[in-house]
Amino acid sequence: MIKRIIPAILIALIISTLGNVEAKTKSADEWLRENEKMAEDNPDSFVEKPYLGANIIVNDAGEFEVASILPGSPADKARIHTGDVVVEIEGEKIKSRYQAFKIYFSKHPNDFVSTKIKRGNKLIQKRFQLGSFHVLYMNHVITELIYKEIPIRLVVFVDDFKSEKMNKQDADRLKDFIASYWIGSLESSFIRAYRGHNNFAIVDRMRSEAVLNELKFQASGLIGDQSRSKLGMMLGATHLLSINAAISESQMIIYLTMRFIEVESGKVIATSSIKQEINGDTKTKEMKKYLTKYYNELSKLIPYEKDAVSAYSQMTGSSYKSDEIFHYTLINTVIPKYEIFVQGLRSVTAPTEEIETIHRLYIEGANAQFEAFQLMKLSLEKQDKLLFNSANEKIRQGREKIEEYRTKLKVLLRKYGLEIK
Repeated sequence: MIKRIIPAILIALIISTLGNVEAKTKSADEWLRENEKMAEDNPDSFVEKPYLGANIIVNDAGEFEVASILPGSPADKARIHTGDVVVEIEGEKIKSRYQAFKIYFSKHPNDFVSTKIKRGNKLIQKRFQLGSFHVLYMNHVITELIYKEIPIRLVVFVDDFKSEKMNKQDADRLKDFIASYWIGSLESSFIRAYRGHNNFAIVDRMRSEAVLNELKFQASGLIGDQSRSKLGMMLGATHLLSINAAISESQMIIYLTMRFIEVESGKVIATSSIKQEINGDTKTKEMKKYLTKYYNELSKLIPYEKDAVSAYSQMTGSSYKSDEIFHYTLINTVIPKYEIFVQGLRSVTAPTEEIETIHRLYIEGANAQFEAFQLMKLSLEKQDKLLFNSANEKIRQGREKIEEYRTKLKVLLRKYGLEIK
């Protein structure tokens, strides 16, 4: 088996691809473009909703205050300011945030809405056109619960992780990374989206990880209602957000399935699944890095291969001296040096499926040549011409495989802007 350093390259790729969750200052247009692309790729997990671009909280005076506005959004274009207090929407006096939520989301994208706001001591009438955006269904459900004033004390955790070709140890390492990076990013995005909402909180991650490890949920998966109730009781959580992650190395796609669970009932309230292509620029950068690492690792073995093949060449063809010298060279130089080379070749890291496919050609060719050297030794000891001919055929097959490997490796290196010196 070829040793793989999958976690290292996948972690780098995940950081690039999922890094969109990190805090960035974006205009409404930039945010909407990214969101629409995600929705286009995952139509079953998104719902189209009217878009305002303002976050409303209940302030200390019990008023419905605009806490934040996305630059370039309909609210921004209508010159609504942070600190404005929403008094009426469509002629209805606002008595709760959920009332405002229902009115806005009963509208359709591009509808016009009339709103009365209080700014200082002045009442101002605003009329603006709602935009359109696709929201992850799970996020829409969470937002609705928050505007209903339902307390949410959330625990976010990675329930499961799968990869096409990864042993358990590597999978656990990458799962730990996802738990740290993705959960941190998700928590940050929730905190930014719902800051100022007194009915939303996230359970401290260190505490939740300690309990999850204690109960071994991360290893076994969070399945039964009893398990959910126990977790909620120990952490004081009202809701869980479990993440199942899978990575397809061959397709360069990340798959995420998120379940929003009510602890008390054990009911899955919402599920959203996302697939996202891993960033191509990052792939090129990482492939350069790991091709270089791969070739540098090979370079340590090449002297053994060259010494063995050179010693063999000096004993064959016009350089042949005698069976005794040939046999001595096979035993003392060719076979032991080539064996070191073959064993090293089998342990060389192949970080991607693309590199691994090519590397296997090298292993197949080297195995054939090593078998041929052993057959030659045996044929000389038995003076068996048929064995010697079989050995020569193995040499030919091995050389063909190795030549195919070298050709494909050069093509791959050129593809990523690298050359063999």
